[in-house]
Amino acid sequence: MTCLAKLTEAAPESKRSSLEYAVRALHREMSHAFSGQGFTFMRVFTPFADLISTRESIKEEEVPPGFGVASHAGEVTFRERSGKALAAAIRSGLRVGGEHLIEDLATNGLKFDLRNPRAVAYAEQRAALMIQEISDTTRAALRRLIVKAVDEGLGPVVLRRMIRERFDEFSKSRAERIARTETGEAYERGSAIVARDLEEGGLRLEKRWLTGGDAKVSDMDQANSARGWVTMDRMFEGSFG
Repeated sequence: MTCLAKLTEAAPESKRSSLEYAVRALHREMSHAFSGQGFTFMRVFTPFADLISTRESIKEEEVPPGFGVASHAGEVTFRERSGKALAAAIRSGLRVGGEHLIEDLATNGLKFDLRNPRAVAYAEQRAALMIQEISDTTRAALRRLIVKAVDEGLGPVVLRRMIRERFDEFSKSRAERIARTETGEAYERGSAIVARDLEEGGLRLEKRWLTGGDAKVSDMDQANSARGWVTMDRMFEGSFG
């Protein structure tokens, strides 16, 4: 196996500097997308808030009045405003990740091309998957919020304020978290694509999970990092590679 100690030392700083523009751009667009989604959702849902607030409870399997159509309208807005930006950030991450691994390995004659079939497949699939997952998570969070408001007997004014505050939260912390996670994930996938191309040419490689070593490191990140070096065909938890 080839031990990529140089890559281990260089990648975190390189990733932060090379990807920061893509992260900021995606953060900005995701923030606008969540804000637009919130506006659309509230515009459709507001007429139903008074009706919902008269309920004593909402059954577990029940869809609150107006919730389905409001969620759909909001999700369309979100998809329209975030889709291109998410795809662009994923492509940037793929390119930088692939180029960095080539540079760190000093592999002459090898270039990373976004037309690489693996890169094309990942970019297309990941963007679509994340838009759907984000929408599903948003829908579930809003439903829980509405059920909580009904159970606590809160009025329509309070309910509307709670929804607006939740979308404000989405447009700030959640938008940044998504931007950093998805761009970083694409970076790692770009490196993995190059590594697999090299392995198909006869060079065997290992990989390891790196963290920033700060308060933002999740339990999953720590668990993946603790595994140390693994072969390229092994999957990390919560990762595509």
